[in-house]
Amino acid sequence: KSRPHRTACVITIHDMIPLKHPEFTPRALKTRLLPIFRMLIRAISARADAIITVSECSRRDVIEILRIPPPRRDHVVSIFNGVDARYRPSETPFVRQPVILYVGRLDPYKNVSLLIRAFSELLPRHPTLRLRIIGPTDDRYPEPRQLIQSLGISPCVDWDGYLSDDQLLKAYQTAAMLVLPSRYEGFGLPVVESMACGAPVVCSNTSSMPEIAGDAALLIPPDDQAALTSALERLLTEPALAAELSSRGRVQAARFTWDQAAAQTRAVYRLVGLR
Repeated sequence: KSRPHRTACVITIHDMIPLKHPEFTPRALKTRLLPIFRMLIRAISARADAIITVSECSRRDVIEILRIPPPRRDHVVSIFNGVDARYRPSETPFVRQPVILYVGRLDPYKNVSLLIRAFSELLPRHPTLRLRIIGPTDDRYPEPRQLIQSLGISPCVDWDGYLSDDQLLKAYQTAAMLVLPSRYEGFGLPVVESMACGAPVVCSNTSSMPEIAGDAALLIPPDDQAALTSALERLLTEPALAAELSSRGRVQAARFTWDQAAAQTRAVYRLVGLR
């Protein structure tokens, strides 16, 4: 409204990984073209009347890295993602399978190799345990598959690629736990999706994950293999802890709804004069 005859603009930035930690995605196009990407994102953000992001962590990073001046910082707004209503516990009573679930990409910052090494430590004590990795294959980052081969644990690992909505729901509902040992997440949607389904969660204590997981997950330093192995062991051997985290997780996940996200987004659009 302050600049007549100009179309109002709102943008959403989920995270600042390429600019904050280019080493996390060394073979990504954004990283290889980093000066151009930096110039574009700064130009776009300067043009925007408001910037929406998905966590307070991402909001802080946007303000810092894009050098948003104090007068404009109120127009950088954190709006949490929601959890689709289909994500809920199974209606049929069952015993969760001895499966450690990972959902996501294979970029180095996701720390899948750390999870693989921790899983391999558990196998001698839990021979029926399986690691299930759901997400796109990525030839740029072959290290996780190579590590599985070198450790000789291929028969215990399932690579499932993309799943349908129903298949992903069942994976969350039946796994013993969801693990996200990522070094950085703008939000961490698998954390709340799995919580909504009643799966206990182990995730990192960095970036947005503490604010998203709250007290409903076991939080570990992202590069501490001993801490990760210990957390996984606890969930496998302490059913009371697993049940408590499952209960807390459902309560925590209920905080994140798309109706709330839509209402808050509409408020931002009204703020800048869009209808």
